[in-house]
Order: sequence, then structure tokens, then C-alpha cells
Amino acid sequence: MRNSTLQAIFLERDIMLFMPTVKPLARFMALAVCSGAFTLMSALTVSAQWLPESTYPHSCTDIEIDTADTLRARCLQINGSLNRTSIQILGIENVNGQLRYGRDLSQRSNYPDSCRRISVVGATLMARCQRTNGSSTDTWILIRGIENQNGSLGYQYGF
Repeated sequence: MRNSTLQAIFLERDIMLFMPTVKPLARFMALAVCSGAFTLMSALTVSAQWLPESTYPHSCTDIEIDTADTLRARCLQINGSLNRTSIQILGIENVNGQLRYGRDLSQRSNYPDSCRRISVVGATLMARCQRTNGSSTDTWILIRGIENQNGSLGYQYGF
């Protein structure tokens, strides 16, 4: 069970132990505030596995990594023409030699700092990344949440 989930369970238990001593209206308000806080905590700790699958490979060609974290492609527009476009890949980190999504999906990816031979095939990012012991390993990750927005690459979740 995730650490944030355990914290929420213990907080809820502590609140319920305190609630019988509080007047009904105050109890209702406290529960409403806590419910909102739990919802916000859940939204902030959303895992990257819940991000939508990238759809840009279905309508884009010449997909490549231009610089270490910039995805470039030619994407189909509604009028049928192709547009050259690019987007910075966000939120991916090197975690002891493995490409993983970090906690803040809107932040610059840090994998270029410790990975080499970075490439992309469709929506799969591949690299050779350094481990904490100094050795390197080949790794890959699915790039999530990027779509073709009428010829321009964009994030489906609003970054």
C-alpha cells in the first residue's frame, strides 16, 4: 500500500475518534473539509500509469528525438497537409538505470543528464542509463499523454 494511502487512513481514523466530541454542524463541516482534502491528495499523487496512451504515432511520421528531451515529428493536419512540430517530453526520470515517470509530470525530464543513446520508436523512448553504482543499462518507457492536435504535438492533460 502506498505511503500516502496509509497516511490518509490514519488521518481518517484520528478524525473519526475526535468526531463524537464535536457538535453536529461542526462535525459535518469537518467531514466536508477532510473529504475535499483526501480528494485533492489523491489527485496530486496520480500515477503516470493512469495517463492516457500517446496517440501521435497514428497520425505523425518522421518521429525522432531532436535533442535529448525534445520529440519531433511531422503530423497530419485536418486539411490533409503535414506540419513539422516538436514538444518537450516532461516528467521522465532516470531511477537507478530505469526510465520512470516522476511525481511531478509537468517538470522537465531529468533522464538526459544521466542517459545516452536516447532514441524513440513510435511512442517508446529508449536509452542507455547510468545506475547509482556507475554501470549502465538499456531501458525503455512508453511516452504517455501526447497527441496530435491538428498538426501540432500537445499534451492531452493540459501541460
